[in-house]
Amino acid sequence: PVHLGVTAVIETSEQIVALTAAIIKVQGEISGVHKNAKNPHFRSSYATLENVIDTARPALQEAGIAFVQAPGMVIDGSVEVTTLLVPTSGEWMRSTLHVPLGKRDPQGVGSAITYGCRYSLMAMLGLPPTDDDGEAAMERAEPPKRQVGINPKTGMATANALKKDTGPDNWT
Repeated sequence: PVHLGVTAVIETSEQIVALTAAIIKVQGEISGVHKNAKNPHFRSSYATLENVIDTARPALQEAGIAFVQAPGMVIDGSVEVTTLLVPTSGEWMRSTLHVPLGKRDPQGVGSAITYGCRYSLMAMLGLPPTDDDGEAAMERAEPPKRQVGINPKTGMATANALKKDTGPDNWT
């Protein structure tokens, strides 16, 4: 197995019957979290922490679940982020995620905490990220494949292609 440096452990109260029923209700209300931001460095989209919370909060409140997230200690180059789910029954479930620091400065710690809060809450609630624009659901025809050695304007073989041709016409 490959270890990427991110570890998490889930702990629960002795009984979680009411909490389980409440999480099932939440999962029935939310199908996913829209990717609403762009990361130009990696040319990718992601769901912001604010969007994750805005998506989850109404269903959590309807099901009677509060959540609390807090950073912990920095240990061996990783910051702890704990997410706690508590329904009105008093049962609880918590997960502590250890997120590696990209940089060992306040901005690096802040980024790791935000990352940990976002993905920990999504994971605990079973919320996948989804494309906001529906692009992933679109059926699109593949663009035509370019034929190597063919001039796309004329449709004729290029001079280099003719030089490299090893077909029967060029055998000596």
